[in-house]
Amino acid sequence: MKFHLIDTDMKLFCKGDQPKEVPEGAYFEWKRDKGGYKKELYININTAEDLLDFAKRVDEELIIIPPEESYFRDCIPAIEIYNNYRE
Repeated sequence: MKFHLIDTDMKLFCKGDQPKEVPEGAYFEWKRDKGGYKKELYININTAEDLLDFAKRVDEELIIIPPEESYFRDCIPAIEIYNNYRE
């Protein structure tokens, strides 16, 4: 299953033109919106075991966001790497 991949503090993947860290297995796709083209990060997770392996690799808590609650609003669920405090 394809997931958007984001991080809470928005510094791992969104700092400048080049991401600081991209987890193994993740990939970028160019998407067009009202503001033009932008890169979005995705990862394919097919089983619960894949999800647990991914959680071990990033060594952070994960938040699984269903597509209807994702701010992307494109019917794709998201995985947020919870690497900072958020109110």
